[in-house]
Amino acid sequence: MIRLKRRTLVLDIAAALLIFVAAFGFTNALREGRVPHEDGALLSEYEEARLSLDALEERHAALTAANLDLVAKRDELFRLLGEPGNNPELVSEWQDAALLAGMTSVSGEGLRLSLNDKPNYDPLLDPVESLVHDKTLLHILTLLTDSGAAAMSVNGIRLTALSQIYCIGPTILCNVHRLAPPYEITVLGPADRLTEVLRADPWLLRLTDDSIGVRLSIVSDPAVVVPSFADRGDYLNHISLLEVP
Repeated sequence: MIRLKRRTLVLDIAAALLIFVAAFGFTNALREGRVPHEDGALLSEYEEARLSLDALEERHAALTAANLDLVAKRDELFRLLGEPGNNPELVSEWQDAALLAGMTSVSGEGLRLSLNDKPNYDPLLDPVESLVHDKTLLHILTLLTDSGAAAMSVNGIRLTALSQIYCIGPTILCNVHRLAPPYEITVLGPADRLTEVLRADPWLLRLTDDSIGVRLSIVSDPAVVVPSFADRGDYLNHISLLEVP
């Protein structure tokens, strides 16, 4: 009986030693990367993502620097071309193209609009239309464009063919900028005609009714200034043809 107990004790000790040795070897294998492990895979993915991000940041910095260099060269070229007697036709053509592309500020007769949510909006009592949405802003901009507006900006951001406007949470995204009410719209165009169209639009009449409560003010201005698209640097986000030097 005593021998049996001793034998059992010896076997237990041997088994414990084997388990310890196996665990020790497995741990070392993990440390050396010889055994697959979820944490190791996650760390590897994180490192790859970090290296990818570093590479993208370096590329972005290089593209930005290259663009600034090209802009400086362009400005110097046009300065030389603009000197008396140097290619006036080319300078005139460039100025016309810049005007059409929204790369220069413009001024003249127009409107200043202010668009805002219903004051003291209550989501439990007021309709969702009482808040200004992207479709509200787009509807106004479409009316203005169709009625002769030559240039427009929203909260100081020049609108061009590249501009995108859509809701993102409680704000409206215009190009790459988050905008919050009030939305200040500057319009270059025939003030009387634009005002007439806005005040006669059925949907705007409904939105500005007391039952909905959206606020829209329209002010004529003989000398509005619509800023250049380039003033905010928005064009930098659309550059895709430059290569890393």
